[in-house]
Amino acid sequence: MGQAYDHTQAAGNSLVRYFTLINIAIALTALGLWAYVGPWLADPLSAATQVQMQGGSRPDLANPTYAFLWLAPLAAIVLSQAAQTAALYRLARWIAAYPAIMIAFSLIWYFGFSADYR
Repeated sequence: MGQAYDHTQAAGNSLVRYFTLINIAIALTALGLWAYVGPWLADPLSAATQVQMQGGSRPDLANPTYAFLWLAPLAAIVLSQAAQTAALYRLARWIAAYPAIMIAFSLIWYFGFSADYR
């Protein structure tokens, strides 16, 4: 007979797809719209990583913080698809969600807490 329906696989696939779209949006925004989002993102990410970033119109591609902002989502897309192909659905979900979670935590930490905790 055929295989039984595995609802965890379907839930994992849709969650990985959603985070793939979010990761694509993060990477494209960091690469293409840095002049608009740079002034807003440079300070929180500089504070979180202890590496100075400039919020100007031309980002420094060699800056590790800026590289994390566009390389981590792209790496997460590739690695989560590889994990999903290997039937490691839980790992695929965590890999896909990691960049968005780390960037969100950095922004919440910077804007949500007072300067005493930074």
